[in-house]
Amino acid sequence: MIYERDDPTPADLDAIEDEWPLIEAEMDLLDLQVSILAGHGRVDDLEAQRLRNARATVVRESLAFYKRRFNAQRPAA
Repeated sequence: MIYERDDPTPADLDAIEDEWPLIEAEMDLLDLQVSILAGHGRVDDLEAQRLRNARATVVRESLAFYKRRFNAQRPAA
């Protein structure tokens, strides 16, 4: 079976661009988590702070993304 793939539409590209800060924050968090797990040692204070910062960034970007999405779907008052 052959699947045809269409190029992304401008709306698709805009949606990806809008969500990209959240995707990037999640990838950074995952990279840090993998790094910690691969270290097999104790987590020092610096790594713990980096982990807290990465988690906070994901939360902040999630809220910003959903706020933009919610407001885009609501008509101006």
